[in-house]
Amino acid sequence: MLSFIMSLFVAIHPQATSVGDAKVVAQAIAYVAEHDEPMPGFTREHTAAVLSVMAWHESRFRMGVVGDHGRAFCAMQIHGGEWLARDPIGCVRTALKMLKISAAACPEAPIAAYAGGCNYPSARRISKHRLAEADKIEAEAHRARGDAPLSVATP
Repeated sequence: MLSFIMSLFVAIHPQATSVGDAKVVAQAIAYVAEHDEPMPGFTREHTAAVLSVMAWHESRFRMGVVGDHGRAFCAMQIHGGEWLARDPIGCVRTALKMLKISAAACPEAPIAAYAGGCNYPSARRISKHRLAEADKIEAEAHRARGDAPLSVATP
């Protein structure tokens, strides 16, 4: 799974594997994608693609980043979890839990609640764009590896 995650990162940006804490974040995404249940209706690989896109847009793969006026932490910009900056697996695992909650709250825009709320047009746009980017990088990673996706299931 780790080599697939690194392929996803390269599909996001050719230099992404050397940006921030990319290797640490990739290892955490690989671990969580292999050990935790994927997002409902998504394969493990597609869940990993979504997590990769989220980490890129939220932090450029930097574990120590602090955002939202000092309230959001780690590569996934989790509110109230300052300790997550020191726990890459905890950071990604918490993000996946939040994404599952987001998808349940807003099935037609699964990332919208994570990005600010189901009823906010900007959050719905973020959801649409990040899911489309996850579809794209997953397809590119499979092409680069010479294999086919199991099934990309973005609602």
